[in-house]
Amino acid sequence: MTEQTGRLRLPLIVTGQAQKDVTHNAALSRIDRLCPLVVAEPPRASPPPSPAVNASWIVATGATAAWAGQEAAIATWTGLDWEFLLPFEGLACWITTPGGPAVFSGGVWQADRFPVSGLAVRGKPMLGAPRADVAEPAGGSTIDVEARASLAALIGYLRLQGVLGD
Repeated sequence: MTEQTGRLRLPLIVTGQAQKDVTHNAALSRIDRLCPLVVAEPPRASPPPSPAVNASWIVATGATAAWAGQEAAIATWTGLDWEFLLPFEGLACWITTPGGPAVFSGGVWQADRFPVSGLAVRGKPMLGAPRADVAEPAGGSTIDVEARASLAALIGYLRLQGVLGD
C-alpha cells in the first residue's frame, strides 16, 4: 500500500523509491483537483458521455458503469480513465450547474448549504438562530399605507433570510 497524507490522501515519497517524479506529480494533480474543488453538476449515478479532461463529478447512490461502487466519491476524468477520490468530513465544493455549494457531512453530500450555525462580520452576528418575531405595524389613528407596506416587505425579506422568525 502506498503511504499517504491523512486528510487529502496525497501520495508520499518513501526512502529509496524509484520514479519519485510520478508520486510527486500525482500529489500535485490531486491538489489541483481538490483546491478549490469544483464539480460540473449535482451528483449523478453514471459517467457523462463526453467528459472534459480534468472535469469532476460527485458520484451518486446507485452508481453504474465505470462508477459502480464509487458512491459519494469525486470522479475526475483524466483523459484516459476515471480517478476517484474519497471525500472527508467537511470537504466543500462548488457545483457549477446550477451554481451552489455542497458539503460532505455525515457521510453524504449536502447541496445548497454549509454546516454553520451563523454568520458574523467583524465579530458582529449577522445571521444565526431565528430571533424573536417582530410585529408588523398596525393600528393608530392615522395609517400610512406606504410605510406599512415598506415595513411589511422588509420584515418579509428578513424572515426569508432567516434573520427573523416566522
